[in-house]
Amino acid sequence: MSSCITKALAFIARCQDPSGGYSYKDPDLKKNGAKRPRNGAKRPQNGAKPKENGKYFTLTGVGMLCNQMWGKADSADVKKASKYILENTRFDYNTQYCDLYGHYYESQAMIRRGGEEWKQYNGLFRDQLLNNQNENGSWKVPGGGEKPRAVAPKFVKDEFYRTALCTLMLEVYYRFLSSDGGGQRSIPEI
Repeated sequence: MSSCITKALAFIARCQDPSGGYSYKDPDLKKNGAKRPRNGAKRPQNGAKPKENGKYFTLTGVGMLCNQMWGKADSADVKKASKYILENTRFDYNTQYCDLYGHYYESQAMIRRGGEEWKQYNGLFRDQLLNNQNENGSWKVPGGGEKPRAVAPKFVKDEFYRTALCTLMLEVYYRFLSSDGGGQRSIPEI
């Protein structure tokens, strides 16, 4: 199992852009038969641009969380990803910046970072979610009529899917303890 995890983390590392964001694909694997670097080496830091939507690496929370879950919470890659999220992510439920899927993972990764990073990120999404819940407990259609800045915005039309994502984002306080980034656990502010 450890060999499999090592290879998976190496693949994830190759998907990290120099900016700190994570993309869906290793940009060095092309249809023309290019081979991936050996021994889990990172790809060259060639300044590749986000491929998903031209503006934001939507898998940054996923890449960050994978590293955190496998004992690499204090790695330079995680710190760089956290910085990328804090500097680049946006969340406005009623505009194109309503990527519930991306923020589902970012909320988990950022609460694991804890401290000021968590407080800043938490302030970004919490009230937006609470203010857009319907009386029946579901969540309103996000985006305000704009196309979401998201790779797979299936949550827009699927009431159950978006309600699950929003609920899980708000339950992150209860499912995970925040950390100060150095392994110290503390109770997060709600």
